[in-house]
Amino acid sequence: IVEPESVAPGEDMRRTTASVLYARQTARGAWSAAGIWGYNRPVVLGANHLHPDGQAHAHTHHSPQHAFLGELDWSGRQQALYGRIELVQKGGNELGLPTLGDRIFWLGGLTAGTARRVHSYGMLHLQMGAQATVNRAPDLLEGVYGKYPISAQAYLRLSVR
Repeated sequence: IVEPESVAPGEDMRRTTASVLYARQTARGAWSAAGIWGYNRPVVLGANHLHPDGQAHAHTHHSPQHAFLGELDWSGRQQALYGRIELVQKGGNELGLPTLGDRIFWLGGLTAGTARRVHSYGMLHLQMGAQATVNRAPDLLEGVYGKYPISAQAYLRLSVR
């Protein structure tokens, strides 16, 4: 991909993804699961290689990065439950910590949530939901993010079906 990130002009990226999906309908609801992997590898352009814009760009110093995601969802007639686990690699610059440069850190998150249909009117459905996420930051980042940053959200969702 040619210059996918505005914060890294002149840097191209090769992105690779793979996923496994599963879904099953039962008498009590629908189950689905996903396992997803992603890999970003900067494209290194040397002095003898020209960028598609016709310019020779500087050598990149970013390291390749992996990301993993697992998700499980159950949806019944009125209620839905879901969980997600994420594990990603990010550089210090991407985290807004330029003093750490491109040093790579593993970051993790665990999310659980639910949504319940509270009202229906014809094809319109109103759901109320909540989710919470617990993240894990490496020891070196504890001073900025804490050891286990936590977030929670409550929401209303209007859908047409």
